[in-house]
Amino acid sequence: MLSPNPMVVADILISWIAEWATEINAIVSIFLTGAILWVYLQQRDIMDKQTEIQADQSGLLSEQTQIQSNQTDIMQSQTELMQSEHEAREKPLIEVLDLEAHPQNKITFSGSNFGNGVASNLRVRSELKVSDDEIETFFDSAPVKYTDSREPYNSSLYPGEKNQELVSHVVCGLDNQRSPGRHSQGLNAAIVEICQVLAQDEVEVRLVVEVVYEDILGNTYSEDLVDTGQTFVSSGMGVQDII
Repeated sequence: MLSPNPMVVADILISWIAEWATEINAIVSIFLTGAILWVYLQQRDIMDKQTEIQADQSGLLSEQTQIQSNQTDIMQSQTELMQSEHEAREKPLIEVLDLEAHPQNKITFSGSNFGNGVASNLRVRSELKVSDDEIETFFDSAPVKYTDSREPYNSSLYPGEKNQELVSHVVCGLDNQRSPGRHSQGLNAAIVEICQVLAQDEVEVRLVVEVVYEDILGNTYSEDLVDTGQTFVSSGMGVQDII
């Protein structure tokens, strides 16, 4: 019996090993490619879930912001409603009649409160308007008190009080180049000052007088007393000559 040639056997063995190595490399390559693809898909899935979570969180934050905004609007509406109800319940309403002018800038009138709240800090606010750049005028005020009261403080009118005799004075605010700085003058002195500053015996002015008062919340209201429109005044004239 003939023995196999060692060289032939060696060639066959080497060829077989080479074929298996090629197949193993292919299998390993396929496995590695699959592993890489699996890792990529896992990472992609994780990123998608993170994106969804972030979107959900963003939506939740937006909803929370909207809820807070709605709560703020509701609270503001409730506050406005409560204030409106309070004002309707506590709002004073002053009516002024029988205005009379007297010397020394004094005026008297009767006041009634037809509202539901106290009218406090009653005062007469006046302005002597002049159409000239040399003089600046502004509203100034004087306290109101009952004619039979010796107290110098501002008076109050309570709900239901009617035809209360009140007294005050017409005081005006001025500012001009000769006397810089805002200052107050009684009406007659204000007329004299304006005539002197403008170097005129007669000047055209407009006198506006109103009663001002406040409710319990500090809201300010006013009631017109006098609006003369454009009228001419001269030194020596007082409120009794204009009204």
